[in-house]
Parts: sequence; C-alpha cells; structure tokens
Amino acid sequence: MFANDYNDSVNLLLFLADTNLIMSQRLAEWCGKGPTLELDIALTNIALDYLGQGRLFYQQAASEISGVTSEDSLAYFRDADQYLNLQLSELPNGHWGQTVLKVYLLAEWQQIVYSRLLALSDEQFLKKAASKAIKETKYHLQWSSQWMLRLSNGTDESFSKMQQAINHIWPYVHELKQVPSYAENVLSQLQLEEQFSKNVSATLDQTKLVLPAHFVFNAKGMYGIHTEQLSYILAEMQVIQRNHPNLTW
Repeated sequence: MFANDYNDSVNLLLFLADTNLIMSQRLAEWCGKGPTLELDIALTNIALDYLGQGRLFYQQAASEISGVTSEDSLAYFRDADQYLNLQLSELPNGHWGQTVLKVYLLAEWQQIVYSRLLALSDEQFLKKAASKAIKETKYHLQWSSQWMLRLSNGTDESFSKMQQAINHIWPYVHELKQVPSYAENVLSQLQLEEQFSKNVSATLDQTKLVLPAHFVFNAKGMYGIHTEQLSYILAEMQVIQRNHPNLTW
C-alpha cells in the first residue's frame, strides 16, 4: 500500500517519528517571526520538543532496519512517498491562529497515543519514549488550548481568523481519528476516535467556532500519500545532506 516493505514495528516508529519531524520543521519557520518575543521563543521550544521526540523514534527504527546506521539516514535520505507522517503536520502554518490550531489538534492526538503506549506491558522502548514525550505534550496542549480559547473568544478579527483556520484545517482532522493497519496491535481505533472527538469537542464548546459542514478529506499521510507541500519541506530540509553526504561541522 505504501513505498516500503518494513515490518509493523518499524512502520509505527516511522509514523511517530515522521509526524514529529515534519511538524518541527514547519514550526521552525516561525523562528524570529512570532507576534511577540515570548511567543516566538515558546513556539521555537515546542518545535525543538517535536524534533527530540522524532529523534527518539528514528533512533529505534534505525536499530531495527538492516543497513541503516543512524536517524540521519531516515530523516535525510527518504523520498516523500516513504514518509508516514500525518498530513496535518505538513500543511502550511498560515497565520498565527492557524498554527495554534495545528499544535492544539496534534497535542490532543499525541496525548491519547502516548497514553496508550504507556499502557503497553511488553513494549519497553515505546513505554520509555512515551513517558518522556507525554510530559512535553501536556505542555503543548495546555499552551495551545489556552491560545485557542483566547483567540476564539477575543476580538471579531481574532474570531474570524480562527473560524477561517478551522474551516481550512478540519477536513484533515479525520486522519487523526484513524489507526493505520501497522499500528492496530498497539492502538485502538474506537478508543482513539472517541477520546479525540470528546476532548476536542470539550474545547470547542467553550468557543463560538462552528465546524465546517463540507466534506471530510480522507487523508492518507500515514500510508505515504501526501500533499505537494511535503516535497517542498523535504527539498529544503534535505538539500545539504543530499548534496554533501556525510558532511560534518
């Protein structure tokens, strides 16, 4: 179904790693451009959290794939159709409110996923990685949900921009409720969908935002099917390593 022949364990690791890496790369675009210095630093730190989480999962994946020596090989030398990240992570940042919405939705999803990984009895690496990552995710969720509420319940302009953001982003949210076939042994489809919908609804109910009525896009980034945006992200991110392999500082 997608452009690799790895086993389920490796695909799950790449799914988690790729989503974190691409989200980190996107948020890094805000560095030096945030609306205030404090918010600029906060978002940059969140981007670094995503990068660190991605690296954890890449390192484990590299140890399980024959011929792969490091996380750099997985980050810099795969093509777009080999990435298994959620499409939400690759969407353009847009305005500040749209970025906040992306961080919020991903944080809600990651909190559920990491909580599930923590409950696994026979997957020591996943439990250890999730234990570290969920602490950061709780901060991401607190920070982004506060800004969601502040902007959505603020001025007419801020509300309008948040409504615009949710209209644009919402079709891709359906993918966050799905469990890829290679993760079915560790993640529950019903639990993920019900908990995610419940948590998001609880936050949106505190605002006047209206969910769009148009169709939901059946995104399949988790199977290597992406928007054109991912190719541009990878071209920028991978250019030095691909042109100068094994480059060291």
